[in-house]
Amino acid sequence: MHRAVITALAIILLAQPAFAQGFDAAAEAKWSKVEVVHFEVVGEIADKHVQIPPVDAGLYADVADRVLAVGETGQDK
Repeated sequence: MHRAVITALAIILLAQPAFAQGFDAAAEAKWSKVEVVHFEVVGEIADKHVQIPPVDAGLYADVADRVLAVGETGQDK
């Protein structure tokens, strides 16, 4: 219970500077002229000695996974 409260407080305190940012007219002007934005998001995870399957069968393995999401967005979408 205490760990959840401490974690929530840490997240709130770390997120405050992001919310405190002011309006940046130069950045808004730059990005409002963009027609298409191409983006790539990569997620990677690796863990050693993972129980396979999740029941107690005595089978363990080192696992790794990688996800790549690619997309485009623009003013007309």
